[in-house]
Amino acid sequence: MTVLIEAISVVIRADRLLDVYPGGWDAFKNDIPNTTMCADNKLVRVGFMTPQDVEDYVGKLSDIGLTDMIRRRHNHRHELRSRSGYKTFT
Repeated sequence: MTVLIEAISVVIRADRLLDVYPGGWDAFKNDIPNTTMCADNKLVRVGFMTPQDVEDYVGKLSDIGLTDMIRRRHNHRHELRSRSGYKTFT
């Protein structure tokens, strides 16, 4: 599992994304609000420059059931825990 992590990153399990995202992979790629996505066989990463952009994007992911939106602040980082237990730090 290797994806680039820089700036503020949202990391999603690829298998969960394919199971949940309406329209699948192609719809997901078309809905990404910028050109920072990178992926391998297991992880997908989308990067952002501002916390508000992350909040907006994660809100959309939450609306489709991709995150549980469990948040804890860790020195200006948010932790999002997926239903499967993986943690995403932004």
